Amino acid sequence: MSVIRMKDVSFSYASIQVLENVNLEIDDGELISVVGPNGGGKTTLIKLMLGLLQPDSGKIEVLDREPVSARRYIGYMPQHGHFDPMFPVTVLDIVLMGRLGRSSVGIFSRVDHRMASEALDTLGMAEYSSRLFSELSGGQRQRVLIARALACSPRILLLDEPTANVDIKVEEQLMDTIKRLNESMTILLVSHDLGFVSEMVERVICVNRRVVVHPTSEINGDVIRQMYEGKLKVVRHDHHWKRHD
Repeated sequence: MSVIRMKDVSFSYASIQVLENVNLEIDDGELISVVGPNGGGKTTLIKLMLGLLQPDSGKIEVLDREPVSARRYIGYMPQHGHFDPMFPVTVLDIVLMGRLGRSSVGIFSRVDHRMASEALDTLGMAEYSSRLFSELSGGQRQRVLIARALACSPRILLLDEPTANVDIKVEEQLMDTIKRLNESMTILLVSHDLGFVSEMVERVICVNRRVVVHPTSEINGDVIRQMYEGKLKVVRHDHHWKRHD
């Protein structure tokens, strides 16, 4: 069963076309990677799924409804988290933000705190709940931001560059966590890093204005050259890639 459908979708910022004639279906329970060059339209694709942007043409359905109506069932980790390092916000405060809009009284309820604590526990960060977010390492911050996306008990998890600014060891740990989360939800991983094309991802959504879906086994030099306009020539399936100038 498809949980996300996009048919003949196009989108432009002013006169600049970002996505053109996108046709895409994502199945329930799928773990899928979204790759492409910076500026190719990956984040725009995600924002359309969330209903944060409206297409110029075409139709989008998420969980058999309009994206805006489905948003409460989607956990979203944006590419850039903007937090003032001088502001004394705790780890728990960050994760509770994922519960915003769930309470009718305007304050976080006992249920909100329980769900936030469970999300932190799932990511192995429960012991850091009272720590300041600014005190954490890069990998720990990424785990907390994923926990924030999990706090709403989503059916679909959208992660935009979840391994940005972390080393290979932390990236592998995060990927193991994401694989475990995929046992109970559909996950889309967005990255410009072809190292994300791993054996555990069966399909890859290639985005560079147009969208083409490939089985992971079909990602080869020709596909990479076409998508990255000749700048990348080798893809590896062990989270590493080579750049050739």
